[in-house]
Amino acid sequence: MATLRVNHAGTRWQPACEAVKAELATRVARVQQAMVVGVGRDVHLRQRYMALVLTAELGDVARALNDAGELVAELVDFAAEALVAVTHLWHDGQGILPEAWVHVGREMARWEELKAQGAFEWCITDPVSHQQRLAVLAEEVGELVEAILSGHLAGVSTELVQVAAVALGWLQVAMDEEAAAAGDAGEVAVGGAL
Repeated sequence: MATLRVNHAGTRWQPACEAVKAELATRVARVQQAMVVGVGRDVHLRQRYMALVLTAELGDVARALNDAGELVAELVDFAAEALVAVTHLWHDGQGILPEAWVHVGREMARWEELKAQGAFEWCITDPVSHQQRLAVLAEEVGELVEAILSGHLAGVSTELVQVAAVALGWLQVAMDEEAAAAGDAGEVAVGGAL
């Protein structure tokens, strides 16, 4: 299994990335077992399995909207599942590869560029409601499911990266808000990860 060696130190996303990294090891092991035992090497079954997992996680995020601490925990879970999905669909389950983080980082940078060009009114990290962020995440999960059902593998990869990027961006905002509410910016503990 590849080891994650991407350095997010000093970046805007460092706390969110660190929180998600703490969840990845257990999730990778669980998904590897499910893939071997229940799904095997069939790419279409893998895609459908991961779509079901992400859809269930989306429901958990929606239920946590009114509890800041629970929202952070559910977004960590969702982002971890999205990164596991990227790895299992692209890399045949060989661990969370740095390329997954690179692609997600590029997608986050792309948002800022598109917003600056006027293509977006706002980004997931802008000051909007969590309900608006949920709508964006749900839309991305819907587009992922559509790509899976159409059998378009390149579209699945693109949508998975977008789902993971939206989840990480929203997670960072939720962590920042939780830290600000606690009056101790930058030191929010998520499952002992930070």
